[in-house]
Amino acid sequence: MNKQKAILLCGNGKSGESIPVIKSWGYKVYLISEFDQDNGVEHADVHKVVYAKKPKEALNAAIELHNGGYKFDGVISLCTESAISVAHITEHFGLKGVSLETALDASHKHRRSDLFEKHKVSAPKYRVVENYKQAKKHAENIDFPLVVKPVDLSFAKGTSLVESIDDLQKAYEEAVNVSTSDNPVVVMNEYISGTEYSTEGLMIDGRLYLTAISERVFAYDIFKPYFIEVGDIMPTLLSKDTQEELEKQTQKAAHAL
Repeated sequence: MNKQKAILLCGNGKSGESIPVIKSWGYKVYLISEFDQDNGVEHADVHKVVYAKKPKEALNAAIELHNGGYKFDGVISLCTESAISVAHITEHFGLKGVSLETALDASHKHRRSDLFEKHKVSAPKYRVVENYKQAKKHAENIDFPLVVKPVDLSFAKGTSLVESIDDLQKAYEEAVNVSTSDNPVVVMNEYISGTEYSTEGLMIDGRLYLTAISERVFAYDIFKPYFIEVGDIMPTLLSKDTQEELEKQTQKAAHAL
């Protein structure tokens, strides 16, 4: 009899309803996540309540599970950006996955911006700052308005629009305070007005297979100076030529990472 395979979910992004679906495919499901009240997590074979985006905590939780007899065959994240934690776990246990370096490049905004600049991928101008004194100095070289954000978070957490030097210190301190890093670093981006689009797809053998383009809807007038996304519009109404250019740029960005 073949051993039943087990998948470790490192972060469920409040998508616990997917767990019974995964189990219906014949897998055991072990979960590392802070969302212990999420619908569906009760179907996991075991659940360790840990903040999945903190790599050290996630790795220690995975080791505890493994040592406790909960051995797993693969590690993925589910609807949450915990690529660094996943890479730490796959590297420790010798499982398949992207390298830790690639996970860091894709997750940390300053590393990502460095690579985009190196490979000539179209992206906003940026500065990386380690203290408020640097932030104030570099603000003069970007022009207002500008965007301030922590390098290590997603979902626009800690991100705000700064329209004048008077608002800079508050934005900088908020970005530092929400960072999960022991030594927080902040990115200051050029602000580009217009509609923002997200692309989704699969990279197979170096080729992008685009599956969706969505128009992101932000309620900036309500939540100013924060970027709070309240929905997406799909399918896109962009022209075929524009969609093809988005696909081209997304593939170029993926190769850079």
